[in-house]
Amino acid sequence: MTLERGVYRPGEKIYALGYAAVASVYEDSGLRPLPKGSKVLLTLKDNRGDEVAQRSVHAKASGKFWATLQIPKNGGLGSYTVTATVLDGSTSVSAKVKEFRTPEFEVEASVDKTDIHHGESVE
Repeated sequence: MTLERGVYRPGEKIYALGYAAVASVYEDSGLRPLPKGSKVLLTLKDNRGDEVAQRSVHAKASGKFWATLQIPKNGGLGSYTVTATVLDGSTSVSAKVKEFRTPEFEVEASVDKTDIHHGESVE
């Protein structure tokens, strides 16, 4: 499972995406598809371990699943954990929740020459 990014602000949505399969010694790959209609439970826990969001989705035939989990606007800052549980297994990934501003700046650049060839000097 993975998240679209690692840092979020309070009130933002976390987009989680993952793939699941069942271990099998009878398949060449060592994996077999999930049973049809397998349910995946995704939970979001805050920095104190309290559950703040939960979604239940069905995995596709390929084992792919995804969900959107909302971070509370008044949620605490720190490390949050997203856990996906399917059948008898689970996996977790973490995300940081911080207060930050996206920097606003502008970059301008210009060149004296548009083409520079091997051996020419640039000032």
